[in-house]
Amino acid sequence: MDKWSLTFDLHTHTRLVRNGKEITHAVSTMEEVVLEARNKGLVKIGISNHGPGHVTYGLPMSSLEALRAEKERLQDKYPDIEILIGVEANIIDHSGLLDVRPEDFAKFDYVLAGYHYGIFGEHPVNAALLHGKNWLWEKTGGRSRLEGQWAGGSRPKGSLLEDNTQRMVAAIRKNRPLAVTHPGDKSPVDIEEVARACEATGTWMEINNFHKDLTVENLKRAAKFDVKFVIGSDAHKPERVGCFAEGLERLIAAGVDPERVVNLKKK
Repeated sequence: MDKWSLTFDLHTHTRLVRNGKEITHAVSTMEEVVLEARNKGLVKIGISNHGPGHVTYGLPMSSLEALRAEKERLQDKYPDIEILIGVEANIIDHSGLLDVRPEDFAKFDYVLAGYHYGIFGEHPVNAALLHGKNWLWEKTGGRSRLEGQWAGGSRPKGSLLEDNTQRMVAAIRKNRPLAVTHPGDKSPVDIEEVARACEATGTWMEINNFHKDLTVENLKRAAKFDVKFVIGSDAHKPERVGCFAEGLERLIAAGVDPERVVNLKKK
């Protein structure tokens, strides 16, 4: 583990103000994130708050100007690290729609895409039903059962698995985000179908250091495809910025060459 170091972290969250109230989803200020990244020797740090469609802690598009102004202030103050403003866009429906439209991609330095509860999009009733099913799946041990089925060589194709996989694959193919975040978290997906879409589009697959759903077994499956991986801290607190040890541990346990991770380097 001590042979590798992280070069950049593109998945961090900060405090935001929405409708005049502070959103408490994350506790970090942008400067705290930057300082922690510098302390850990990163050369680049990205701020990627949730897309604007999330009902409780989405990034208001109206706040982008202020975010960019803060970024410029900090970039002048800390020129030894590159600071980027990204977004973790939310997957909305089967069409591949994200809550950040393609015409708005240029407003960000990069776009990530992931599945989260709290996003309802164009078909709120259907979305609410899907979130409810996924929540029950997560809370009733569905993850371990799915792992067991796949370990036995079968490929379960239940409607929930198909629904989630179709949404994620469509979002990847239509939008070509820089990376898909924590694939499989909060929802069952066919990780090989997701990896195949990432291979076709050049999208990185995130090994999330906090969420463990890109498991050892799923990493083995994904690694069969010509995909690159990226480790993301998903930091909501300053001290978690740049953390990567748990993600690297899973990668090594899966027998995947760390050279396939775009933000790892040998010491």
